[in-house]
Parts: sequence; structure tokens; C-alpha cells
Amino acid sequence: MGVRFRGNSSYFGIRDSEKKSFNLAINFADPDQRLLDYKTLNLLNGHADPSFLREVLYTYISRHYIPAPKANFVKLIINGENWGIYINLQQFNKDFLQDQFGTRQGVRWKVSPGRGGRRSLTDNGSEIDDYREVSQLKTSLTTEKETVAWQNLIQFCQILNHTPDQELEAKLKPVLDIDQTLWYLALENVFIDGDGYISRGSDYAIYQDRDGRSQLIPHDSNETFRFASGGGPNSWPDSDPMLDPLGHHDNPDRPLISRLLSIPRLRNRYLSYVKTLTIEWLDWEKLNPIIQAYRELIQAEVEVDDKKLYSYQAFTSNAIEDDEADNRPFPPPDSSFGGGQERGSGRGPGEGQAPSFKRFAQERQAFLLDHSALRDLEPTGGHQIANYQLEEPTATSMMAIPLVVINELMADNTETISDPQGKFDDWIELYNRGRKSVDLSGMYLTDDNQNLRKWPFPAHTKIMSKGYLLIWLDEDGKSKSGLHANFKLSKNGESVSVIDTDVNNNRVLDSVTFGKQKPNVALGRQPDGTGEFKPISASPNQLNTGS
Repeated sequence: MGVRFRGNSSYFGIRDSEKKSFNLAINFADPDQRLLDYKTLNLLNGHADPSFLREVLYTYISRHYIPAPKANFVKLIINGENWGIYINLQQFNKDFLQDQFGTRQGVRWKVSPGRGGRRSLTDNGSEIDDYREVSQLKTSLTTEKETVAWQNLIQFCQILNHTPDQELEAKLKPVLDIDQTLWYLALENVFIDGDGYISRGSDYAIYQDRDGRSQLIPHDSNETFRFASGGGPNSWPDSDPMLDPLGHHDNPDRPLISRLLSIPRLRNRYLSYVKTLTIEWLDWEKLNPIIQAYRELIQAEVEVDDKKLYSYQAFTSNAIEDDEADNRPFPPPDSSFGGGQERGSGRGPGEGQAPSFKRFAQERQAFLLDHSALRDLEPTGGHQIANYQLEEPTATSMMAIPLVVINELMADNTETISDPQGKFDDWIELYNRGRKSVDLSGMYLTDDNQNLRKWPFPAHTKIMSKGYLLIWLDEDGKSKSGLHANFKLSKNGESVSVIDTDVNNNRVLDSVTFGKQKPNVALGRQPDGTGEFKPISASPNQLNTGS
């Protein structure tokens, strides 16, 4: 295994603290070696985040809408010594592509600190060397293919920056996943990413698929859920800490925002996504249980960690209390934890404050819902914004949220539940998280990444609000009773996905990948619709209650 330090500010900004961030190459000595199927671990020290939760929470929310890294927590032991809790962020590599896109092919770029800023996705000229200073090519290619990759990136930047407004959407469609990009920008804005495209023009990744279309991928999200502030390379559209939802709309140094929002139809769609995120994820009644669950998972280890960058009090208060917690590391090694004494008060880079999640969610939601661009916008229906008619942001036409998600499945059913024909077949349960019924007409279910339209839902198939829908995966499509898909699941493990309509380019709305299954043990979300999948007692068409 190979080990190196990683990060820039998380390394230099914590002074003499031992709690550096690490990159672990599991396959350094043996190319075939893996840890739980992963060859790389990125262990982040929680720099600029007293709660340890921002990276994990932001990527969790993002994965509901766009391809984004997985993240979890790791307890690190070095030579028998406890180094405490670390955030483990999925590496942006071919394994990530396989997880998110079902392929290992395509070109990966990373725009890192010091390389982006004012030149990120701008037209920097026609020479490849002018772009090497901005973007790092992360995919190993032959000389010829590398040249083509750079030329494709240059072409994309030139189309983005120079195409007239009336032609821009049509010209961008072959080279940019526009809808995914609007979701990406909405996420960055709503949760105020202080370390990304919207603030620095850097610290994000680009994936160019085999068809030449690019998508932006989040990277380094520990400075989300904060108000807009701070110096250094940050470049906010104004000095207001409460970022405007239309921030950078006229900034040529942020062409991905200014050009897309110059098209009324795309601007309106973007605003509908901002409104959706605001309602769905800045609701403290929804956010609080998720944060509490994460906090309870790690709080005992955080409390005894004598290398952490913040006090335990800062960790607890930053999650749920109303008052803001001081966003400064506590690194001096000579400070004592005895008698309740806090560590020292040396600051890391950036002297802003990290508000508690509760304060951020409540104040940010109130601001956005009262903003003139969003105030009269409802989740459904047509509404006037800036004198333009909005499209109706339904689950099928706007992909506003993956309202309908995979909630439970069973791939080895021998005696648990029989279909209307009396057979014990594979089954999958969908759940509607939304407040209204959803018509699934035109959508698909598949277990094949190369055939996204494998099984179409019958016309007028609906799932009620907070309701369930059971589909039998038994290749018995001719049965007149019940819904029967034209494929089965493998009890040895595979993937199954809900796919959007042809009009919406057959986007993957929800997907689950599972390993070998035990007979009559279901795999389900807890809580319904939002939780992580785990083995549970089968509860088709009912609330998932556990094992």
C-alpha cells in the first residue's frame, strides 16, 4: 500500500497538527489488491468543517440528482495509535465511472486550486498548452487520443463562450449534458459551495463520455453549508454572504453560469431546480434526522480524538445548535483536553464562520423562498418569472427530483411472497417520495446499462403520493394481473435502474447495485425513500421496518 499527503489548504493551513489528509493507494505494490473493491482511499481531516459532516451530507444530497462521489467515515489507526475519524471520499477514477455511468471509458479532467479561477471554461485560445495551466487530464491516453481530448475541450470552451444566445442550446447539446449541469449549478448555489466552480472557478471535475458530452462532477465539498465569505481565490458575485440564486449571471469569468442563464428556458429550468432543492433539502424537519444519524455514528470517536482540528463542543454545536460555531482549527499540540479545557485558537485559512446546519438551513431557505426570482414559483404548474413562462417541473418533464425511487427488492425469493399467478419470483418495490401522484408512462426499468429502455412501464401506470408500486421481475410480460417486467434479477448480484422518458434523454433517475443475496432476505431503504440500502425483512407495499 502506498501513502501520501493530499490537499492544499488542508495540509498547509493546519499549522503543526498531525491530523493531515491522506491518499492511500491500496494497489500500490500489487495492482490487483483492493479493499472492499476499492483501490484508492481519500481520507480527509475535516479541515474547515467542525462537524465532519459537510462533505458526506453534500455528496449524499447531490447523488439524488447528479453523478457524485460516495463518502463515508473511517476510523484511522496508524501503528496502533488512534488518529480519529476521517471522511473517506470516493476517488474520481475509472471505478467511479463504472459506479456512476456503467462504463470505464471516457476522459476525466480535474480543475484544481490555482489552476482555475478566471480561466475556467473560458476561451483561453487555440493552443493546448494554454489549457494545461487550467485543467489536469487524469486519463492515460495515447498521444493521438490525448490531442483529440484536448481539442474537444477547447471546442467546448469556444462553443460555450462565443455562440450567439439563439443558437447556444442547440450547439451545446452534443458537447454538454445541459440538464445535469443545471442541477450541478443549482446544488452549488443552494448550499453555497465555498470551494467549487461557483466560488473559485476550480475544485471540480469534468467527465467527457464516449459520445463527447461533458458533465461536471463535485469535488472537495467540505466548505458547503456556509455563507459566502472569505478571501484568497474566492470570487463571489457580490459581498452579500447570502448568495443570490442568480449570482454570476452576468460574469464572463463564469461562462457556464452566465451563458446558460442567458437562455430564458434554461434559466427558468435552473430556477425550478433551485426551488426544488430549497423546499426538499433546506427543510430542517427532513435534514435534522439525517444529520443526527450521521452525528451519532461518529460522535464517540470524535470525542476521544486528541488530534482533531476542532473542539468536541464545536463538533456538537455545529451540527444542530442555533448559534454559529467558530470555524477555526484547534491545532496547538501543547494544549490540554483535561478539565474541559478547549484547544488553542489558531486559525486556519479563511476566517469566516461555519454556521450550524440548523441556522444555515433555516436562514438559507427563508432567503431563497422570499427571493423575487423564486417567490412565486411553485413545484408544479406554469408561472411567470421575469416575463417568461416556466415549463411545468414535473418528475418526467423536468426531472425535478427522483421522486420515484427504488425502495426495496428481492433477488432470491423462494417462499416470501408469491405473485398473482402463485409463483415466487424476483420483485422490486418503488416508492413515491413526492406530495403528488406520478405518472410513470414513458419511463423504463432495466438491469442492463447498455439497454436503458429494456422494460417500459405500461401506459397510465401511476404511483400515489407516499405510495408503493410492486413490479415482478419474472420475464412474464403476458400476465394480465400485476406488473411483470421482461427480465429477472441475479441472486449473485447486479444493478437495476429506473430510467426517465425518451424526451428527457433516458436519464438514470435512480439505481441500486447489490452483491450476492441470501434467500428470502430483502434489500431496502431505511427510512423509506431516502435511507441507505441494507438487508431487511421483506415488507412489500409497506413501510420498511428493519430486520
